[in-house]
Amino acid sequence: MDKSRVAGLLSDLAKVGDIEKCRACHCYVDVLRQVREDILSRGLADRPGADALDEMIGRAYAEQSHGCLGCEPCLPVEPFNTFNEVLAKDRAQESFCTPASAEAQSVPDLSRSWPPLPGDYIVWDKDATGAICTLADEELYEALRKVPLPGVALVGMLTTENLGIERLVRNVVASPGVSWLLLCGADSRGHRAGACLAALAENGWEYPWFYYNDKFGEG
Repeated sequence: MDKSRVAGLLSDLAKVGDIEKCRACHCYVDVLRQVREDILSRGLADRPGADALDEMIGRAYAEQSHGCLGCEPCLPVEPFNTFNEVLAKDRAQESFCTPASAEAQSVPDLSRSWPPLPGDYIVWDKDATGAICTLADEELYEALRKVPLPGVALVGMLTTENLGIERLVRNVVASPGVSWLLLCGADSRGHRAGACLAALAENGWEYPWFYYNDKFGEG
């Protein structure tokens, strides 16, 4: 991975946080949280600027947060998309690596490693058959994560329409037990990740176990 480029992107995100309307915006905070998870999962916490992510997130939450204002352009989006491109190239390079042994070629036990990708979620029962996504609705997420729900393996949030949807799909289908997904809560006004996921279900994700309320509101 181009670590110097990652450091530059972190610097760009920090500059966005100097803008008052962006600093407490859910769009900006969600991007910071997602980038922090990626940084930590790939062992890049020593990159310049990585240690400032927690500080930026804390500063944002210290103020009165607000939903997406529909700004055009949305300033965190460009550095975030570039960051995703860096990750995608890194994953592509890893896919061309030839395992050194037959043991490395074996299929991992997903029941032990599930979910395979980081995100804003809490795992309750890996053997359960259901999953719940509260979209950008933090209040609903916090309420549902307090007490284990019967038959629910995982409760999580979805705030971004690109990497967020990719991770949700990959995490859900990686489970040998999950057979249904419930989409609920308030959607993000700017990114509308819930609407994107619903469109995916209607036009491409042909799984009969995807359920959602088509009247979910915008945050």
